[in-house]
Amino acid sequence: LTLNNVGDASGVLVDGEVPFVTSVDVPIDDTYIEGESLDFVVNFSEAVDVSGSPELLITIGSTTVGASLTGGTGTASLSFSYIVQSGEIDMDGIAVVSLSLNGGTIQDLAGNDADLTLNNIADASNVLVDAAVPQVTITSTSSDPTNDNPIPIQVTFTEDVTGFISSDLDIVGGTISNFSGTGAIYTFDLTPPAEGILTIDIDAYVAFVLAGNGNL
Repeated sequence: LTLNNVGDASGVLVDGEVPFVTSVDVPIDDTYIEGESLDFVVNFSEAVDVSGSPELLITIGSTTVGASLTGGTGTASLSFSYIVQSGEIDMDGIAVVSLSLNGGTIQDLAGNDADLTLNNIADASNVLVDAAVPQVTITSTSSDPTNDNPIPIQVTFTEDVTGFISSDLDIVGGTISNFSGTGAIYTFDLTPPAEGILTIDIDAYVAFVLAGNGNL
C-alpha cells in the first residue's frame, strides 16, 4: 500500500470554520444630539469580506433603526454608524439588537457564511440620545386674570432645562416679580395693566437641556 509519486498538496487548503462575532464595541458614554454619530465596531474571529449593505440594528427609545456599514471589509472588524435624527430620544440607554445582512453577505476569505449572533455586546446603558427639542407651556392659576392683583404664572417645559431666567420673558403690558424655579417648572407673579392687552412671550433658544438642545 505504499503510495508513490504523490502530488504536491501544499496548496490544497481546508477551512470549515465559520467566522463568528467575538464582541461588539458601542459608542462612548455620552448624550448624543441631532446630527451626531453613533459609532459601533463588530469584531469577528477572523477576517471577513462584505458585499451589499449589511446593517447593525439598534433600538433608540422604542424604534429600531439601522446603523450603516462604514468600513472594515477584508479585516476582522466591521464599522457601523448611525446619525441621530431630529425628535429621537432615549434617556435610559440605546440597545444593540442584531446584525442584518440586508440583502448582502458577510463571509470569511474561504467563502464560509458568518454566524451573525452578537456576542459580548458592550454596555450601552449610558449611551443616551436626546434630539427632542423641549416644548413649553405658560399657564395661570388665577380665576380672575383681569383684576389688579398679581397673577401667579407657571412656565412648564417638557424636560429639565438650564439657563432660563426672568429676562428671557418678553412681557408687554405688565411687570413680573418673584421669579423662581429650576428643572422643568418656573413660577412668577405678573402684575397686569389697568387696561389693555397683556402678552407673554419666551425667546427661542434661551433655555437648554443637558444635551444642548435649545427650546422651541
